[in-house]
Amino acid sequence: MSAEFVTVDGDAGGGQILRNGFSIAALMGKPIRVVNIRGSRNPPGLRAQHLAGVRLVSEMCAGTLSGAEDGSMEVKFQPSAFRGGHFEVDAKTAGSCTLLAQIALPCMLFSPSSCTLTAKGFATSSEKVWCRGSGPAGSPWFLSEGWG
Repeated sequence: MSAEFVTVDGDAGGGQILRNGFSIAALMGKPIRVVNIRGSRNPPGLRAQHLAGVRLVSEMCAGTLSGAEDGSMEVKFQPSAFRGGHFEVDAKTAGSCTLLAQIALPCMLFSPSSCTLTAKGFATSSEKVWCRGSGPAGSPWFLSEGWG
């Protein structure tokens, strides 16, 4: 029997609600349902950078996602066990790789084994930014950025 989903209204806060909500859900091992995602934004719904983040955290804790599609107004996430390893994510848009690191960091800190992350994003339409971080469970996480 699966646990009941905690429902969060995503209208008020854009991507920050997704980043915080998914990280907290993963840490607590509780399923989350975010509705009305970016409802007050134009355009509303999930965008590429949000999708990259929620898919990343789902991968980091062997979770299950539903509704994770471009433009979706609702997404469900059922976390499972954290796992270590190397994770790569590419926002493919002007999404900030430090915001991708923000959703990943709590998962990396509580992973049972070493994790590394390579996040790619664009600072502007022509500047790629890479963020790389690593650290075993409980150790400091390091962030470096490169331009290319």
